[in-house]
Amino acid sequence: MICLVSLSAVAPVAAQDAGFSKTIQLRTGPVTLEPVQAPKPAQAAPSQKDLPGLKKAKGAAKVGRPEQTPAITDESGGAAALPAPAPKPIESDRVLLGFERRLSDAESRQLAAKGIVVEEFVGGTVYTARVQQTLTSQLATASAGINSIQHVVALDEKNAHIKVDPSLLGSPSPQEEGAALPAASPIKVSVQVWPDVNLEAAKTQIAAFGEITRVSPFTQKFELTVKSVSAIQELAKLKSVKFIEPVFTPTLQNTHVDRNIGADLAAKAPHFLTGAGVRVGVWDGGHVAEDHPSFTGRLSVDLDRERGVLRHDHQHSTHVAGTIAGNGEFSAPIIAGDAASNKEGALPAFGDEVKRTILADAASAPAGPAATGDTEDHYPGIAPKAEILSFDFIEADHELLGLLIEKPLAIDLVNNSWGLNLTSQNCSQLATYSPLGTAEFDAIASGERGNQTVRRIPIIFSAGNARNDGICGMSLALGFPNFRSITPPGTGKNVITVGAIDADNNDMTEFSSWGPTADGRIKPDVVAPGCRQLGAGEQGIVSAVPATGIGRMCGTSMAAPAVAGTVALLIEKMGKLGFQKSDVYPSTYKALLIHGAEDLGRPGPDFVYGFGRVRLIPTLTLMDQKAFFQATVARENEIQTRVVVVPPNRKRLKVTLAWDDRATGPFTSEALTNDLDLLLVSPSAEQHLPFILNTVPGKENEVAGRGVDHRNVVEQVTVDNPVAGNWSAAVRATKIGSPTGGQSYSLVVSTEE
Repeated sequence: MICLVSLSAVAPVAAQDAGFSKTIQLRTGPVTLEPVQAPKPAQAAPSQKDLPGLKKAKGAAKVGRPEQTPAITDESGGAAALPAPAPKPIESDRVLLGFERRLSDAESRQLAAKGIVVEEFVGGTVYTARVQQTLTSQLATASAGINSIQHVVALDEKNAHIKVDPSLLGSPSPQEEGAALPAASPIKVSVQVWPDVNLEAAKTQIAAFGEITRVSPFTQKFELTVKSVSAIQELAKLKSVKFIEPVFTPTLQNTHVDRNIGADLAAKAPHFLTGAGVRVGVWDGGHVAEDHPSFTGRLSVDLDRERGVLRHDHQHSTHVAGTIAGNGEFSAPIIAGDAASNKEGALPAFGDEVKRTILADAASAPAGPAATGDTEDHYPGIAPKAEILSFDFIEADHELLGLLIEKPLAIDLVNNSWGLNLTSQNCSQLATYSPLGTAEFDAIASGERGNQTVRRIPIIFSAGNARNDGICGMSLALGFPNFRSITPPGTGKNVITVGAIDADNNDMTEFSSWGPTADGRIKPDVVAPGCRQLGAGEQGIVSAVPATGIGRMCGTSMAAPAVAGTVALLIEKMGKLGFQKSDVYPSTYKALLIHGAEDLGRPGPDFVYGFGRVRLIPTLTLMDQKAFFQATVARENEIQTRVVVVPPNRKRLKVTLAWDDRATGPFTSEALTNDLDLLLVSPSAEQHLPFILNTVPGKENEVAGRGVDHRNVVEQVTVDNPVAGNWSAAVRATKIGSPTGGQSYSLVVSTEE
């Protein structure tokens, strides 16, 4: 879990979850936790021999409403000592427990010795637990002096609904309540049991509610088919059952990218993100198929008649646009592609044209997804309601600059799934900064091109597929390290460069280019799904292809649009948070993506995975918690310091700094025009420096060390198990090479529990 830490000029140390609420939001909805109180000595219940001497006032008490409990008096009418409420029994050995504060490892061990086995963190200071006690007062007594239990909910038959995904229960009409569903519409569910449950014993119980089709001893899950909602409700009452959720059948579709990124969750509550209102430029090998139903009403194509460019529906362009913003529709029951045509090739050809394989009965089958007989044949992009502006990549930097100068609101971000066309004659350009408008793209992100100010927008580039193409000394054979294989303009400082991983297991693909750049900078920045093994020699990311069909391809060209679609959702989210599009720096989106990424490969950043796999939901959480901010240093040697308040018991403190550096000029050999440095200082004045990598040839595989970074426009500091207290995050302008304007920057700060 990622949590925001306070950022302010002067910030007091915050108490952990002061004033804990009795209500906690679970996946299944809000749940009220019942208070737990141990009897106090002054209010101890009278002994049995004292009971005859007491009489109860008229009226009966209402259960659970102590404020309405009648007064107790002695025979003379005077007030008598209040007896403690009757201890409440717990009818389940699985409960939700709300503690005074979040638990430490030592406290968990102490509680286990008392018969309270804490299992999983739920939220706030609430955990699931297995208990031996049968009374709430016993729980309070057992936890006293360790970390007092203040609230409890028994996961018993009364609260069985807590253990069921709401989508399985729905809101059926009265006549449908509990009714068996038609045989043609069975409900497939996944039933997870508690970790200490005997699977064979549970199998016997669960089989009474439906047909078991799969058992996983590793996940403690059963897959079965039930015939009614009421069967699910009764199944949830079993003590062995932990949770019940729907089963999703895997299919050959683009949603595996959707799920890897997390866009399927972002489309639901509480985010409801679709990319609506965001305009994405796609510069590619041709134009996106104008008649493809995936883009109906949301596609503009630059015909560019003045240059006399011959346009055609381009397979690669259409596939890329489909991953970004396709709505998933197609009008022919086809899957384009074959085992021999599954990877994009060297530019400008953009790979093999995928052959259409039409089903034998396609001519007589009705149009649309239903024609295949598979209701899951739907291929949505990451941001299915975003608009697409389609261009070819000839003079891409020129066209983009012109568009932003003449119509600055016409476009919000750009995807570039292209790069240098490598040949044996231009290998010296591999990993360098200069070719194909690299500086121009950096200038757009930094907001200045010469004396002209342009609107700053995020720019995404694919890292390239040079690692196994046999050009420039690259090979998958042993002895070929294949570093420094990023293709320009993906070598730019301010662009977001994307490498490709396998969608199913996050393994590095065999083709994705690696860093560093020639001047030693970390690339790629992040990775995303760019291929998928489909079995039987087939592989590829499934997306739209001309004219109205679907097809599959592999390449970093497929990974870049997954990130472009993600950024489109982040832009939409910024609008919901009240930010104007033009007020958010491109470096802010880069910092958020990097900060929320999952670290893959060696610990810390590396030249293979960059800062890791893009994850949308953790990134949106950072945005919701306002864990980011923007500022500007005006002059060299200026230091801006932020107080970071770290609560107790945090596993990690993470700070990410990013800035859109001024473009490197043609005569400049230094990587950075403006060099900012990040330093994190603990309450005891201990200094923590950012990650740095060894760029010496042959040393690129070394694990990231710590030091002062004078190469990169992204710096990140992490501290494991940080001490609680006031930390300082200092940003120093070590070098301001640009004569005017200072340097804007973005900072993201969070702690992890």
